[in-house]
Amino acid sequence: MSGDEITFGEIRLREPLRKSPPSHDPRLACLACDAPTNDDLPIFLDYQAALAIERHAARDVSVELGGVLLGKECVDPATERPYLMITNALEAAHYQNSQASFTYTHDSWEAITRDRDRLFPDSDIVGWYHTHPNFGIFLSNHDLFIHHHFFSQPLQVAYVVDPINQTRGFFQWKGEDVAAVSGFHLTADRHLRRALAQAADQLERIPPPDTPSTRLETELIKMLTRSEHQTRTIRVETLTTALAAGTLGAIAGALLIAMAFWLGRISERVQEQGHALAPLAATVEQLADGQRLAMDVLRDQLEQDPKSFTKRYADLARQRDQARLGLERQGEISETLADKAKQLETRLAELTGKHATAVGQLEESAKANQDRAALMTQLEELQEQVASQRKQLDEIAPWLETDPGKAATALQRELNHTRQAAYIGWGAVVLLSVGIVGLLARARSEDQPSLDTRPRNPSRGQ
Repeated sequence: MSGDEITFGEIRLREPLRKSPPSHDPRLACLACDAPTNDDLPIFLDYQAALAIERHAARDVSVELGGVLLGKECVDPATERPYLMITNALEAAHYQNSQASFTYTHDSWEAITRDRDRLFPDSDIVGWYHTHPNFGIFLSNHDLFIHHHFFSQPLQVAYVVDPINQTRGFFQWKGEDVAAVSGFHLTADRHLRRALAQAADQLERIPPPDTPSTRLETELIKMLTRSEHQTRTIRVETLTTALAAGTLGAIAGALLIAMAFWLGRISERVQEQGHALAPLAATVEQLADGQRLAMDVLRDQLEQDPKSFTKRYADLARQRDQARLGLERQGEISETLADKAKQLETRLAELTGKHATAVGQLEESAKANQDRAALMTQLEELQEQVASQRKQLDEIAPWLETDPGKAATALQRELNHTRQAAYIGWGAVVLLSVGIVGLLARARSEDQPSLDTRPRNPSRGQ
């Protein structure tokens, strides 16, 4: 759903609240992030609101997330200069997002309005925030569309956070255009100024004095120095031994050269490993900063409201158990789907066999239809012949009723009888001839002498 489908009532400009800025309040601590200039709109971001936005941004870095900024639009009575106070942040629900876009919907605006009236009834919507995972800090055309249509008040701002590159920045109205802000201020109660300083350093990516990367670099330097010292010691001892041995000088020199070359290779390998460990050290530093920030947040929450923290921890544990149960159910569903897929494959194989059989039957049926067509053609030809002969008989039938016709019929009948008698006579003559030939052949075979000249066995004859 695009933003132009969301309709609002009449837009009225809010009257800024006349109030001294937080930097003049002795109860608050205020630290600048980056480098705010006089041309920028002074923006005072509450420490707790900044932590809430950072936690929300780090929750999912595969898509864009967002929400709204709550606070007050103010004017300094002493200088008549406007400034912005951001005291809280509300996460947007029921939104539409992707890897490179974030869009508010009717449901998200209703939920934001409902939560603001319930949780922060004295705050106004002074801007919005969203994330650009690994995209950098800028406003896309889609972001500018949202800012122009839904956050058009002169003091409303946009806050963009890149949770992967650990960069962030505000954008303000300058006339009809939207421009980046050079810096802003973090504010908190004065007793939280130490945590506020750590948060400001982390937002600006300033490492603390003693970081894991510094210690790792120190250990690597010590290791490299120790290797060089050992190399020099071995060289001196080897040369001394070579001079003392005398006769083994050549052999010792060769061994020394080989040892020096080997140690040089080891030193180069150590240096290469040192360079390879540098990115790892930077990653460890970032992880340590993130863990330190998370621990500070947890400690502050535990100090401020132990019961709420305990309840939230129990809720997170319950959500983890529910997620684990859901994962197990998903595994069962996956197994069921796999079984169904196998059944469908078996069914598909059966249907493929039936299809092949049906195709064969169809081909046989087509061939039979072709034979049937030929037989039908022959049948039609025979029917035509029968019809022609019947027509001839119908033409001859009246003539057969006359005396010549009856005489011709009788003559035909006699001819048929004569033909049958001739056939029988011819058959008898043939049979008689075969019998005579057989008798003559038998009589001739009996009159001829035997051709067997083998001597007979007397005993067998007896």
